[in-house]
This record gives sequence, C-alpha cells and structure tokens, in this order.
Amino acid sequence: MRYGWLNGDIDYATDAPYFTILFEDQDESEIYGNQVNIGVITCPLAEIAALEGSYDVVIELDQ
Repeated sequence: MRYGWLNGDIDYATDAPYFTILFEDQDESEIYGNQVNIGVITCPLAEIAALEGSYDVVIELDQ
C-alpha cells in the first residue's frame, strides 16, 4: 500500500473499497492513502479519459 499514484495506474483503495484506472491528477494524489497498485494501463491515457458509461472488467493473472 502507498499514498498517491502515477497516471496510468490501476489501483484498489482499501479504505474506501473501489477499483479505479487513474489517468490524471498524479501531482495531487499524495493525499490519498491506502492505494494498492495492481497494474498499469499501456494504451494512451487520452483513450481512457474519453470513455463514458460503465464497463465490465475482467482481471486475470498473467502466466
């Protein structure tokens, strides 16, 4: 666990259980604690920022 994130991180917050893909506000993120990084987005972050609506997500362990 850590405070803050890097833009592009895929995180789970243990203090307010939510899963998120973080694509902005890296510079202000150090005030948010209990971030567990579980991956990184490899596409351009503008593509993530342009998404609207809800999506089903599957997380699998790479073998």
